[in-house]
Amino acid sequence: MAEFKVFYRGDVKVFLLKELRVDARALPAKYEPAVDKALQRAAQEIVDDVSGKGPHAAPIRTGALRASYRWEKIGRLRYEVSNDPEVAPYAIFLELGTRKMAARPHLVPAAMAVAQKLPGMIKEAIQEMFG
Repeated sequence: MAEFKVFYRGDVKVFLLKELRVDARALPAKYEPAVDKALQRAAQEIVDDVSGKGPHAAPIRTGALRASYRWEKIGRLRYEVSNDPEVAPYAIFLELGTRKMAARPHLVPAAMAVAQKLPGMIKEAIQEMFG
């Protein structure tokens, strides 16, 4: 399983940090591009999933929430998947629920599903790179 952290700061964010058992500082430089490629694919897969192309699609009323998700590289072997709080400021309430509304999580389950596949994605990226 991959290591990732979920932060809630008004909008919903998932940070994919690194794959389990491989410390980025100890990663041989020749493998870093392959691992980075796998992390990018993982971030895109999470976005695709919550955007309606997978089993963890975000709830839909107008389509704004699903359209608000994106990923961004934020550092060495670090990617952020988040929604645009200006487009869908209510994402956090759907993800976590409120006193009066049950949670309808979509981002965390999507990230957890991708985290399970990340070691295989890294292995595949390394095989693609080095044949």
